Amino acid sequence: MNYLAKMLAVATRCYPLLSGTGTLANSKLLSLFTPSVGNVWARVGSGSVFVPLQDWVGRSIFWFGDVDPKVTYLARHFLRKGDCALDIGANLGVVAVRMAQMVGSSGRVHAFEPSPMAVKYLTETLSRNPELKISLHQYALGAVESSLRLSVPHGNSGMASFVWQFDQGSAETVEVSVKKLDNIIENIGIKKLSFVKIDVEGFEGEVLRGAISMLRHVRPACIVFEENQKKEGTPESIKILLENGYRVFGICKSWFRLKLIEFDDSKHLKEFDYMAVHEDEVGSIAHLIR
Repeated sequence: MNYLAKMLAVATRCYPLLSGTGTLANSKLLSLFTPSVGNVWARVGSGSVFVPLQDWVGRSIFWFGDVDPKVTYLARHFLRKGDCALDIGANLGVVAVRMAQMVGSSGRVHAFEPSPMAVKYLTETLSRNPELKISLHQYALGAVESSLRLSVPHGNSGMASFVWQFDQGSAETVEVSVKKLDNIIENIGIKKLSFVKIDVEGFEGEVLRGAISMLRHVRPACIVFEENQKKEGTPESIKILLENGYRVFGICKSWFRLKLIEFDDSKHLKEFDYMAVHEDEVGSIAHLIR
């Protein structure tokens, strides 16, 4: 890797804003300095993550050490040393690594990722950072135990989906195992969860349908997830959370300060990122609600 790219990456990783990392990392400007296609170790906090520079997410991690600073901000708000967290749809692992750094050696992060390509990079990352307490689960989560075909678009592993359709020849399709989160929680013996991140490109409702017992009995303090439903009405993911003791907030696009607006189906929120907070925890985020 050339010296100029290394020095510029040191500067870009000091980026202070809450939005824009992905767009900037993949802009024409930074493409002038991005090293030629290949795999590199990208600095993330006190550790490093193995990433492909030919990938949209990989370039974001290389230049900024993050993909979505809003998620990192919320994880830092809820996680403490010794806590347990889930990263569902871990992709290249940047969120899992950051959460593991937050919970420390007495905590644990469970990362779920079914894509063989992403798992290859995640495995390298975990081998290089043995101090991180991350358990990697190489399968997807859903409402029923089964197997499904996962489409992984070339050049953007973060868009891998069971739902979205890609042009022929622009994606690789692989069959992967799907398990219920409730069964995993019971088998591992998890009694408390402080933070859950779900990014599964349109499959969020299915993941939560397989996690009803977790929502009712383990009651994670905070669940951050995407919701891209474009049709009218309340998305299934949000319905499930509202029915199980959670309040749901849209995470507004903001550069400087995180802002939340409570979900109201009558207003048809247009946010893509949401946070569900258990009713017992709402007081801790009161200052963020507008």
